[in-house]
Amino acid sequence: MKATLRKRTASGGKLALYLDIYPPAPHPITGRLTRKYALGMSIHEKPRTESERQENKQTMALARSVQAKIQLRLQAHDYGFFLRDNKVALFPYIDKIADRAKSNKKQYDRCKELLVERYGEDLSMQFMTPQVLNDFRFWLLERFAQNSASVYFARIMHVLKCAYDENILADDPVRKVRHIPTKRGEVTYLEADDIKKLLETPCSDNDLKNAVVLSISTGLRLCDVEILKGENFFITVEGPEIRIRQKKTKDLLTIPITWDLYRYIDPPETGLVFSRIRTHAYDGTLKKWVETAGITKKFSFHKARHTCAVTLVSNNVNLRTIQALLGHKTINSTIVYAHVVDQAKRDAIEKIKIPLNIKEYPQKNDTINMQ
Repeated sequence: MKATLRKRTASGGKLALYLDIYPPAPHPITGRLTRKYALGMSIHEKPRTESERQENKQTMALARSVQAKIQLRLQAHDYGFFLRDNKVALFPYIDKIADRAKSNKKQYDRCKELLVERYGEDLSMQFMTPQVLNDFRFWLLERFAQNSASVYFARIMHVLKCAYDENILADDPVRKVRHIPTKRGEVTYLEADDIKKLLETPCSDNDLKNAVVLSISTGLRLCDVEILKGENFFITVEGPEIRIRQKKTKDLLTIPITWDLYRYIDPPETGLVFSRIRTHAYDGTLKKWVETAGITKKFSFHKARHTCAVTLVSNNVNLRTIQALLGHKTINSTIVYAHVVDQAKRDAIEKIKIPLNIKEYPQKNDTINMQ
């Protein structure tokens, strides 16, 4: 790629200077191939005085200096110079990052709405200074619960980090701003009695019922269960198993299943196993089924995945094995369920009330010397 310094006729008897880039370079935001790069400089076409000749000489020296710098950036495939010091619109770049993310697109869209509400519609990336980011951070925390605020703030921080990495921003505004940490929420899951009640309770949509049972048994997410096909079921020497590429992580997941579960699901040879389960998971069908079963816990389809994980931990299954079965990217996502089981054990012990004849009893372990 080469940048050649060229001139073109401009008004006022001057020649505008520009770089002719060949082959054309992609614009860092739009991706459009661009060949001409205006330097914003001009020289006198026919200098008449010594002053004009000196002015031309200085301008050409500066233009060649810029040409040399841009030539180096072209060789490094760095095209951020197209943006120069001009203000770059924030929202089109957010859309570009959202298109890459795909699964989080709604979060980026909501983040844009919040930025408009707080600062208006005509925002540039240069406007998002550390001071503005800190203001947005505190505003989100006042407006939303901490975990929701964390999600929206993480989206804009990621956008600006990408802009800096792609040389669209000269400075990294994210470096001086703290992220909003997430709080570990309460994990809702079904216990053995609850599962028994669900199995014994008829559901108006049998596909939904079977899909929930499958998720409880395997930990599959709703997004994976709804695209599950007969072709994803395999019979091996050891027994049946499900092989599916996870929609969220794009990783291939293999889950062994029991013959009882295989016969219960009775998958077709080809085609979708379940129909319309996402619709019925949110239109009240699932809620009505759970209530009819006499379960008072707030239950959603995703809680079936929690139930599988907690059940495995409770039965002393190795955390690394659970991580593999659930398709977690990191062990940290799996450890959450170990904490749930530990707390459940503590809650169970606290329910044991034995009248102890002890005169003095330390409260909250504040007088116990832990070694």
